[in-house]
Amino acid sequence: MTPKRVRSGSAAAGGSTGPRIYTRTGDRGETGLIGGRRVPKDHLRVEAYGAVDELNAHLGFVRAQIEDAELVALLDDIQHRLFDLGAELATPAGIADSAPAIDSAEVEQLEHSIDRYQTSLPQLREFILPGGTSLAAIRRRCLSCASSFSPAGRYWPRRSTSRAPSAAAPSGGW
Repeated sequence: MTPKRVRSGSAAAGGSTGPRIYTRTGDRGETGLIGGRRVPKDHLRVEAYGAVDELNAHLGFVRAQIEDAELVALLDDIQHRLFDLGAELATPAGIADSAPAIDSAEVEQLEHSIDRYQTSLPQLREFILPGGTSLAAIRRRCLSCASSFSPAGRYWPRRSTSRAPSAAAPSGGW
């Protein structure tokens, strides 16, 4: 006879007694947007904020591998902006503030950062295969995530552009 298993989230197991990380409200193929409206899980809005979340997760992995404090701070800022963008995409019109999650000043700041990092790399003369190091591979995954998403406006293409120079850096830099 096997011993009784203690549920992983129970107080007896030393787990959290706070709110559950699942709701079961999506078991019928729908999810809730900010404000409570329900939409199918394959809705374009859900795919959009899912793509933003996926990129943000990959950037978090990259950021954890980087030692350059200035670059870590830049990636941290980008991740916060992406989190804001995801929230904006999950909010139907009329529910909240109409100010964009990412404004033109932030776009310009990101472009300046891309230009600065790109000057330190040799000119690309051919396509680069993903890989070489795990960091180079995940940076390429960031490029792929960013390139697959276009409705986020002017900021998004800059995100994918910023990955191209980074893919050329073998292991250092971004």
